[in-house]
Amino acid sequence: DVIYEWYRPWRKYHVVVFVKSFSAECIEFSQYLKNKGVKVIFDINVDYFSTPYGSFFYQGMEPSGQQIANAKQMASLADGIIAASEHIAEKCREYASVRWIPDNIKTSILPQKQADSLSPNGKIRFLWSGMPQKLADLLLIEKLLLESSAK
Repeated sequence: DVIYEWYRPWRKYHVVVFVKSFSAECIEFSQYLKNKGVKVIFDINVDYFSTPYGSFFYQGMEPSGQQIANAKQMASLADGIIAASEHIAEKCREYASVRWIPDNIKTSILPQKQADSLSPNGKIRFLWSGMPQKLADLLLIEKLLLESSAK
């Protein structure tokens, strides 16, 4: 039996999951929990473990040195890590036991028919699920997408 709820300080927990949270306060709190015998799980969906590279199109897109240090410290404290990609899971293996659990997308909202041709107005059918700021990443493969749709 598992009960899933927001943390309440007056309750006793066996496990606490930090979902994409690794501030200095989270690190301090996770240490407090571990000292009380509570297992700490760190759920992460960004690679803060590799050296950042590439083009960063807006302020805050590049992981800061502090974010990288905090993520590594949180991973070191964790009893287990949930990674949103196989790549992140591989990068976290040295810190704790890792499980890859892909981000969830409701398939019921996806088109039922496979898009095997251009739409009536000649555009590529494309579904984007993510932060609008990261849409700039698609510009890197724009030419490839256009070439693929012409075939």
